[in-house]
Amino acid sequence: MSRETVARLAQVQRHGPEPRRRLDVPPLLPAGALHGAFEVAFGAASAAGPNRLENQDACLIDEDLGLCLVADGVGGRPRGAVASIVAVNNVHAAVRDVADLYAAPGQALDLRPFAAATLRLAFELVHLRVMEAARSGIGAPGMATTLAAALVVEGGAWVVAVGDSRIYRLEAYGLCLLAGNDCADTVDSVGRTRRCLTRAVGGGPPARAVPEFVPLQAGESLLLCSDGVWDALSPMQLHNLATGQADAGLAAAALVAAARVVSLDDATAVITRCVPAESKRP
Repeated sequence: MSRETVARLAQVQRHGPEPRRRLDVPPLLPAGALHGAFEVAFGAASAAGPNRLENQDACLIDEDLGLCLVADGVGGRPRGAVASIVAVNNVHAAVRDVADLYAAPGQALDLRPFAAATLRLAFELVHLRVMEAARSGIGAPGMATTLAAALVVEGGAWVVAVGDSRIYRLEAYGLCLLAGNDCADTVDSVGRTRRCLTRAVGGGPPARAVPEFVPLQAGESLLLCSDGVWDALSPMQLHNLATGQADAGLAAAALVAAARVVSLDDATAVITRCVPAESKRP
């Protein structure tokens, strides 16, 4: 990675409003647990595509917030890596600010009344932040990214996506696509079929984000992934690899490794796994 790239990424990390003074706020969820019904395990992996010098994907897990994010800089547009980092950082900051403002001292915040509105407004803010970064010279005009988010609360998760970074619910015998299908097949001038995004964050008019609540039970998981994973692997491979390891991090790494064997694209996978509480007791 060049010095110029490192300097730009450092700018990206600082981009946005000055952080508010952090209050002494406890986690939104007890560490590693979801209100005693089942425990939540998180894992993530991301890698640049073979022969690529830069990974334009970005991901984030905040276990205290129960927040998972995946972004994928739009190919064919400039500074995709910058766009994805700006998106992930600013959604995280927005959700964290809600916790800082509304959690009572000494008590965990129940995000259920705020989750949908928080995610919706965070996505609107992120679109502006990506556009601002492009205009300020941190990025470049036209840069854009996909963005997928899951916010775990009591009884399930709120999910939302713009673009083709997808969110699946992994069940016992299959998987269900929940969000992230903003793409369409088009035929170019020589008759080749290509997949094109119909919505993205940045680079144009804001895309309306509509979070949806997904009930979760012990034994189920959420998979957030970029198209470098879901487009490279079959639904059966996605399910088997995501559920084939006891450790969520190892399962995410297995998905990324398998995708890189058959695809040249960057690959990112984030797994949120609901584990029966008694299974971790000594």
